[in-house]
Amino acid sequence: MVTGHGVFDEIMDITFGSTILSLDETFSEGRDFLSVLLQGISDIPVYEVAKKPVLRNFQTLPLDEQQNEIIIEGMPPTSVGEAVEKKRQEGKAIFIHTYLPDLLIRYGGDNVLKIIERWKSSIQEHNTIEFFLLPRKVFAEAEGKIFSLVDGVIDFKIVSSADSYLHVFTPMRSCKTEFNMSRFEYSIEENKLLIKFRGRFSDHVSTNKEEIQALMKFISENSQSLYVKQGHIQPNLPVQERLLLSQVLDHRVSDSLTLLFDRSESLLKKLAEWNSDGFIEFLKMEAKKEEPIKTKLGLKSRIALTIPSWMSTRLIMWGGLSSYRVPAQAYLMRRKGDEAFYSAFFPPSDKGHQEVTLERIEEFLQDIATRRVTEDVIRRLGEDPRNLLDIKYVPKIIGLMLSSGYGVKPRVSKVNADLYQIDVSDCPICYESRSDKPVCQSLTGAITGNASVCFKRKVNTEETNCIAKGDDRCTFLLRLQ
Repeated sequence: MVTGHGVFDEIMDITFGSTILSLDETFSEGRDFLSVLLQGISDIPVYEVAKKPVLRNFQTLPLDEQQNEIIIEGMPPTSVGEAVEKKRQEGKAIFIHTYLPDLLIRYGGDNVLKIIERWKSSIQEHNTIEFFLLPRKVFAEAEGKIFSLVDGVIDFKIVSSADSYLHVFTPMRSCKTEFNMSRFEYSIEENKLLIKFRGRFSDHVSTNKEEIQALMKFISENSQSLYVKQGHIQPNLPVQERLLLSQVLDHRVSDSLTLLFDRSESLLKKLAEWNSDGFIEFLKMEAKKEEPIKTKLGLKSRIALTIPSWMSTRLIMWGGLSSYRVPAQAYLMRRKGDEAFYSAFFPPSDKGHQEVTLERIEEFLQDIATRRVTEDVIRRLGEDPRNLLDIKYVPKIIGLMLSSGYGVKPRVSKVNADLYQIDVSDCPICYESRSDKPVCQSLTGAITGNASVCFKRKVNTEETNCIAKGDDRCTFLLRLQ
């Protein structure tokens, strides 16, 4: 989706056929934001599906005159579905659903979830983008389930600063990888949306596109001989972008592009922008010779992928790779140190953002660390980490990584063509932990990193159940995109 808002389009990656959940404080921030954001779209119809006429920036017409509001007051869910489906069948469109609280009160969370689940296939079939608006924590149980069902989330908050209140939004999924879980301030002035990006409020990204594209081409063509070093300007970047920068510093560009193949294009763009801004410099080195990809697996690997998992684990251990197991107690001690370290860099007044950031930092770093370890293990097994494995081996590979790396006994099952469920009843990460939300970001990141390297697909992993919450096992959903 291209909204015409340069900054929003730079941050987000919302494709047609997507469902997006908007969470906010007062059930007005999300509607205000989307109303101003989408008012400039002229080639695609934008509809607001509402209980009563509340539209502010879209044209209002009677229902039989192709109106941009669909009023559903008093309608049962089936009638709501029929009214929306009629508009979907007309072609590409954007829908903003503002009536969920009313349906949740009248029909209950389970019924509303079934409706949204049925709609998802129609949304994908008709290539629409649909935003579902919900006030945060008012319908907590339903919110959590809808959160896991939709393709992306935009979380709107009002936070206090030294002498004022700030409006911020945080994208989760359906955005560029480097901006996932990053917080952006915004303001609406004279019916114009301004987002703080690279230190200033704007509705456009001020970069010379031709210069950046030329630099991207140069970096790509010379990736084998370019080494990334810290630049002369201290970067002032969002947390997620700073983390990404930290992982490519002091590495050859080609190695980083291989490691982060699923975001190589966006990484190339970031490298060009950072270099243009003075955040990084390139050191020219002797080019590394690139060998042809070895696609045929060796005998040991073929055997490991066909025998029972417990035998494969022992085979790997006998291969001298037992040092990769993570002692649970050592991990828990390290995590406490991480919490103390990161707490020093976030103000106490921003505690909620601090906690979210720590979780995302841990998941991101574990993702990267597992990618590096997985590449190293593959090399030590005599294989080529650039090789693409058949997705039929997903249960075996994920099971081996968790059992040999963490000493657990996972159960990996295939839900559908691209979705897998991983159950861990002996999780060492939430050992003796108590929390109201999942805490095993280390395993989430490890699953994502391992699957990304082995299957060369963009991967999303989410923990839905956690022993720390009182569940009988930790459950992870692995989605190959």
